[in-house]
Amino acid sequence: MKKGTETAAASQNNNNRAQANENESIAFETASRFVKGGLSGLLSGAVLQPLQVIKTSMQVSRRPYVPPVHEAEATVEKNMTEAK
Repeated sequence: MKKGTETAAASQNNNNRAQANENESIAFETASRFVKGGLSGLLSGAVLQPLQVIKTSMQVSRRPYVPPVHEAEATVEKNMTEAK
């Protein structure tokens, strides 16, 4: 009978260890997701915020946006016509 009691105690001990490992795994997974979510939010804010500022300043400016290349071309054409 003693052997059966020892086996039952060992089985219970193994079950307790398995439950503890599962709880640690769940806690680690939760913390991992929390950190990953925080880092992704930080990164997206750091990347997108300057673009939002540019977009907003373009929307509220009084003159239409002219890309620098087109502006340079217009200046060159103007100088060429004035030089003739």
